[in-house]
Amino acid sequence: MGLMKFFRKKQVNIEKSYSSSKKEIKEEISRKIYNDFFKRILTDTVYDDSIRNIFFKNPNLISKSQMMSVLEKPVDEESETGKVFPPPQRAHTMIGLKRLENIQFCLEDVIKNNIEGDVIETGVWRGGATIFMRMILKEHNITDKIVYVADSFEGLPKPDPTKYPKDEDDIHHTFDFLKISSEDVQNNFKSYNLLDDQVKILKGWFKDTTKNPPFEKLSILRLDGDMYSSTWEVLENLYDKLSIGGYLIIDDYGAIPNCREAVNDFRSQRNIHESIKQIDWTGIFWKKTQNV
Repeated sequence: MGLMKFFRKKQVNIEKSYSSSKKEIKEEISRKIYNDFFKRILTDTVYDDSIRNIFFKNPNLISKSQMMSVLEKPVDEESETGKVFPPPQRAHTMIGLKRLENIQFCLEDVIKNNIEGDVIETGVWRGGATIFMRMILKEHNITDKIVYVADSFEGLPKPDPTKYPKDEDDIHHTFDFLKISSEDVQNNFKSYNLLDDQVKILKGWFKDTTKNPPFEKLSILRLDGDMYSSTWEVLENLYDKLSIGGYLIIDDYGAIPNCREAVNDFRSQRNIHESIKQIDWTGIFWKKTQNV
């Protein structure tokens, strides 16, 4: 090959590579805009009913400029960190934007590193966090992970002070706003066009549904059970199924002492030494690095 021909071929390859890189950057920017917009829909922080209504009729009709107009509007700290109470009537999650960002970080990391296992949230309320998990999997064309949506769909259990003395005065079972039916959660998935074969409902109390679960491995284990019992039972039954390189996420660690005590007791009993990382005022997570 002549020298000039060699350099022309090299220049063409560089131009192709540069063009490809530019395309990838554009796609990444578009993905980030859509992901951030999707979080605003889930948390009902769009602040524009016309755009929200278009999204639920046909999300393909939403333009990038419309999404940007939403993202340019500031979000208050309560919505950012999930401190809004009572939660917005139309929101599909009450965990706030920061904890949604954490789900995205953890899930994209296990995808990038090919960590085996399905994903689960135990305690889903209206389903928003698991809807977001399914969206991320779909966006990355992941077809070998199931999103498990685990809840009683009847609110929280009454305390069992004989078995779990620390729950004795717990009143979560009296909170009617936590009682969201499985039909309502599935309809919420449908409203995002995300209810498919990669979404499985696990209905029942955690002491029953997590004892012999329909999966062998997990890459994401996210707990939002509030109580000592609900937290302990899930950790006891499912932590060993979490793959090395997978993530354990606790929603209520900072907000609810009984949840925090259950996590600390479990870590102490099982000699878990992975460092706890803070998400916001209440959420924490850690990456599993060894079996115990």
